[in-house]
Amino acid sequence: MIRFLFLLLFLIGTSLQAQTVSTFLSDAAADVDDDMEFDSSGNLYGSNFAGDTVYKIDASGVATVFVDGLANPNGIAIDSGGNVFIVEYSAGTIHKYSSAGALIQSYAVGDFPSGLEKSPSSDDMYFTLTSNSSVNILSPDGTITEVFQGAPLDIPVGLAFDDDENLYVGNYIGGDIHRVTLGNAVYLANVPTDGGGSSPFLAFIAYGNGKLWGTIYGSHKIYKVGIETNDDVSLFAGSAQGSDDGPIADATFDNPGGIVFNSDQNAMYISEFSGAGNIRRIDDIPLAVNDLSLNVDFVISPNPSTNFISVRIPSNLGLEITQLAVYNVNGALIETKSINESPARLSITNLPTGMYFLKAITSDGSSGYQSFIKE
Repeated sequence: MIRFLFLLLFLIGTSLQAQTVSTFLSDAAADVDDDMEFDSSGNLYGSNFAGDTVYKIDASGVATVFVDGLANPNGIAIDSGGNVFIVEYSAGTIHKYSSAGALIQSYAVGDFPSGLEKSPSSDDMYFTLTSNSSVNILSPDGTITEVFQGAPLDIPVGLAFDDDENLYVGNYIGGDIHRVTLGNAVYLANVPTDGGGSSPFLAFIAYGNGKLWGTIYGSHKIYKVGIETNDDVSLFAGSAQGSDDGPIADATFDNPGGIVFNSDQNAMYISEFSGAGNIRRIDDIPLAVNDLSLNVDFVISPNPSTNFISVRIPSNLGLEITQLAVYNVNGALIETKSINESPARLSITNLPTGMYFLKAITSDGSSGYQSFIKE
């Protein structure tokens, strides 16, 4: 128990760097330098703001032109039907395309729109206007509703929703992030925009694993931002300008711009405004501390164990386990397994000796974590 408490406190109090950085795409002819978004099939769409094209990159990293001829394409979002919405920054327009790239509708939304994010619970599209520092909603019927305008927003670009559908807005100028509701903007944190470069700005933000993640264009850094308390900000990756892959402590970035979290892969993808056409991938994003709650009602036995563990939910709850996932103490995903038996059974023979966290996902979609020891 003492060992367990020590490890838990260590996990809470430190930023353990088990993450690795790789280059997912390197193609100057398909230069994704701005916003990105995944569709439900795992294709990644990315804007070339310095040019006129949005690219579609499949899971193997092959890029093709999705649409071109746009005046500085910027924000991207995808609705529940798979239609792709693209901001055309210099034309003051948001376009709606089919998944095949056919234009369905164009909406004049005002001068210099930028960020774009789909509502988690509807097909409303939230977008920013940098011309008047506002956040707005484009509804499916074409209606535009202003959510908030003016100070403390200052050229807002990045948009992200958390699991509770709170909307966060990042200021391109100054690096402040606010939680925005209708007629209200509440300060959350300031992401440092110093550290070198001629133009360090907060480019985009993304939400994943209980935290916000922001790219600093100009200082070549990526920051992690907690959402539970103000100014819970720490450097996650990056230092000097560069393109080095490898352990996150050693990896470098070149003007990171767009950022998107892929929950299926527990990975983040970052575009770079460098002209090289690089999209970088960071694997094994740390779990939020509140994901490691031990107040869950399932039993692991035997624990400790050498070869197998059995996982059981009390029968009075009327739930079945549908999936198990194993994480190491750094929060890195080790393996997942679909379950079709009760009690659930998992082989741990190939795991090195040590402590792990087990996530159990149940038939009603709920989940919880428990720890176990591999002897």
